[in-house]
Amino acid sequence: MEFQGKRWTNSLVMEKIAGKRIRSLELFNTSVDDDLLEMIAKNGTLTSIHISSQVITDRGITSIAAQNPVESFMLSGLPNVTDECMNTICDCKTIRELYLDGTSVTDDGVESISNLPDLWSLVIDNTSITDSGIKKIASKTIDLISFEDCPITGTGFSTWDQPDKMSFYCNGSDLTDDG
Repeated sequence: MEFQGKRWTNSLVMEKIAGKRIRSLELFNTSVDDDLLEMIAKNGTLTSIHISSQVITDRGITSIAAQNPVESFMLSGLPNVTDECMNTICDCKTIRELYLDGTSVTDDGVESISNLPDLWSLVIDNTSITDSGIKKIASKTIDLISFEDCPITGTGFSTWDQPDKMSFYCNGSDLTDDG
């Protein structure tokens, strides 16, 4: 289900999804907050979530990750999502796509990403993650990584052992020939 715009509040969204088994949820710049995510998380049915919000914090994201078999976890423009929720997100072993675009996740928070056994797509655009953080991930499963507008030169990828080809999206990064 998709909800877009400030008119969507916690009560309106709950009214719309009442009695339904929600597997996919998209919240784009709504007025909903962590309380709604905690209520929805209790159902334990979400496999895909895409959120763009200035309001949602680590509390709401943690509740979703801890109680749902999420495969596609896409966070875009959530400045209140930090390193604090990364261990819980990465305890959700079903995640195949993880987007942390525009979050406040740093090098300290990304290390647990290497614990995701089936992660194939990682987006860390518009974060402060550097080559130091990339070294901590050192994944053998990621086929696509996007680090647009990040302070990454590419040297962090030297620790990765990728037997097959890999796709990079790096516009606005500090990628160098050495990297």
